[in-house]
Amino acid sequence: MQNQEQVKFVWVEKFALFATCCLAFSVSLGVAMVSISSLLVVLAALFLFIKGQVRGAVLDQSTNSDGNQVATNYLTPKERKFSYSNLASNLWSPWAIGVGLLWIAISIFWSISSWPQIGAELVRSARILVIPLVLYIIRSEEQVLKVIGVWVWGQIFVILSSYWLWLGLSAPWALSEEAVNHFTPYTTSLDQPIMSAVTFGVIWFFKEHFAKLWGQWGRLLVNAVLALFLVNVCFLMIGRSGMLSMIPI
Repeated sequence: MQNQEQVKFVWVEKFALFATCCLAFSVSLGVAMVSISSLLVVLAALFLFIKGQVRGAVLDQSTNSDGNQVATNYLTPKERKFSYSNLASNLWSPWAIGVGLLWIAISIFWSISSWPQIGAELVRSARILVIPLVLYIIRSEEQVLKVIGVWVWGQIFVILSSYWLWLGLSAPWALSEEAVNHFTPYTTSLDQPIMSAVTFGVIWFFKEHFAKLWGQWGRLLVNAVLALFLVNVCFLMIGRSGMLSMIPI
């Protein structure tokens, strides 16, 4: 019965990883892409929850040849250690997000904005609730590295689009109003440098991982990508938010 249930729900794990990777890749590609990816993450978390309930029922019914209940687990030992470690179960991020949203909701009582404006801002702020769902979906260190890798490729696409615009070439995929003048294809000259600085830091601290992942020329590619992000933040962007973000790095 265990094997049958494992095969039946294997697509849930794959869909959950796909949804999380979609969100990681599209996080800087505009509101529409992020909204669609967030919906996929919500569905993935729901499917995983249902899978967990069904699996719990199967475990309750699992017995050995002597009629005694046995414990089983679909995850590998590595995944199980990651999923149920004290570190993973005591994260403060979901609580901090909840407190932040609660404070935003309380601020309604002294806000001078109209109710339609308040509603729109609450909906926009509530998108951050997708982060606890991502933490729920991620089940292993291997999945974490895959999601980070996809996120980095999304940021590389954004930075290459920025250089494309800087060269004066047409970019139909650039949706930002500042795309032509500020070389920011999707966001603003405030947001993009910050994200680029964060990406620079992630690639820097994971440079050995990416050098190995990107093959024979991995180390050279890592250095080239780091240079692209550094030059973009320091010389192409008119905002200085990215340079300030790079100070801790």
